[in-house]
Amino acid sequence: MTPREEIKLKNMLNGSDGYYGTHNQFIILIEKRLYDKATKIMNSLNTGFLFSNERYVHNIIYNFLLDGNSAKDIKNKMLIK
Repeated sequence: MTPREEIKLKNMLNGSDGYYGTHNQFIILIEKRLYDKATKIMNSLNTGFLFSNERYVHNIIYNFLLDGNSAKDIKNKMLIK
């Protein structure tokens, strides 16, 4: 199960419990873990050049992680672009 599917499932299970629902807290933990991992991958890709749009690159990496791609696959895809 990819993180994107897991978030959808937990969002559905949360129902109308709102921000403080148990399942919503798990969603926040998953998103925080993926955000930190995306930042780490982005920093490892920076080999001395600056990204023209850092937020865009970070969002691309974050979406790859949501789809369940590994860090190695993401690095290979990003270095090709």
